[in-house]
This record gives sequence, C-alpha cells and structure tokens, in this order.
Amino acid sequence: MSTVITDELVAELELAAFKATKGNWCTDGASWVCASDSDQLNNGFVLAICEGPDANNNAEYMAQSGPLVVQALLAERAELKRRAAQGDWLIEYMASEREDLDDTLMEGCSDNRPHVLRTIIDAMQTNKE
Repeated sequence: MSTVITDELVAELELAAFKATKGNWCTDGASWVCASDSDQLNNGFVLAICEGPDANNNAEYMAQSGPLVVQALLAERAELKRRAAQGDWLIEYMASEREDLDDTLMEGCSDNRPHVLRTIIDAMQTNKE
C-alpha cells in the first residue's frame, strides 16, 4: 500500500507537527519515546510507551519522526516543488522557442551543437511527461 502525498495530507501533517511536543525526540533505549528538549524531562516526561514485539523499533521510529523532522521534510518538499515548477516553466519556454533557437544556432554553425540542444530539449519534455 502506498500513500499519495496530497496538499491536504501535507496540511494535516504540518498542523500535527505544530501541535506536537516541541524539540528533539529520543528514546530511553527501549520502548519509551521522550522529549529530550523538554523542561519536563527531568520529571520523567514521556511522550509514548510502546508495547509488543516491535516496541523498541517502534519507539526508535517515533523518535526519529518527531515534529522537527516532519517540519524539515515538508519544507524540503515545498522547495523541491517550487524548483520543479521553475523547471517546468523553463522546459515550456525552451520548447516554445525551439524553432527560433534552431534557426539561430544553425547560422554559421557547422558542428553538432544544434542537434545536442534539440536532444536536450526533447529529453526534458519527455521527462516532464
């Protein structure tokens, strides 16, 4: 089963991470997930206690997936989407200007450069689809 990362899911994850206990999360080396930056840590502030045969692995996973990590991953995703949108614009522009580029490059050019540029534009368009 795979999960599609929709804008709605991203918004839910952002809100959940914002509401969660702040700071770094860690484990006690066993089945407890703790807030290591919490001022309540000295009072035994535990976020979760995992049980069952995978308790240690689940606790480690939860600690590694704390709100700071989720927020960083979502920020990186947003940046990659922004860059992809910029790349889409460039591909569309290059494709729309391709014939003019071909004519310009062909003038006084006896080598393989125009063919290489056309190949790059074609590959970019193919990868976009």
